[in-house]
Amino acid sequence: MNATKFCTTLLLVLTTMVQVNGQMDVLFKNIKGDGRYREFTAVCLKGVPLAQPNTPEGVLRTDPGTGGKLTIQTVDKRNNKAINAVGFMLAIKDPATSAVWMVSDRVMYEVDLEILLQKCNGNETLIFITTDRRYRLPRNEIALGNG
Repeated sequence: MNATKFCTTLLLVLTTMVQVNGQMDVLFKNIKGDGRYREFTAVCLKGVPLAQPNTPEGVLRTDPGTGGKLTIQTVDKRNNKAINAVGFMLAIKDPATSAVWMVSDRVMYEVDLEILLQKCNGNETLIFITTDRRYRLPRNEIALGNG
């Protein structure tokens, strides 16, 4: 099937879905996290949510020599206080190649930053992935101290 036929077929399928559902937003209703996420979470270092001024790329940063346990926690947005640990998986991204690899094949609740730094070359990015759709994690990347 050539690209034109594929695009035409895809357009017909989408048009049919829109007609069946009655509105376009049914196809894309979850893209902006409009109700699917019930709880706000944050990456925490030593139990304290990492918070930084908004950066265009949305990536958190650590200072060189930073250590401690990293967790994902639900956060009370009124006082920026961590409440409960949330399970997550972790990947490491090489910014030079955009290659991503999973650190562990199991759900984690905490990870030691010093151990992660031993697996990295210093300019990589940690990517945190929650394992439950209830949790919204808007800042899910940390650029390491040299990155």
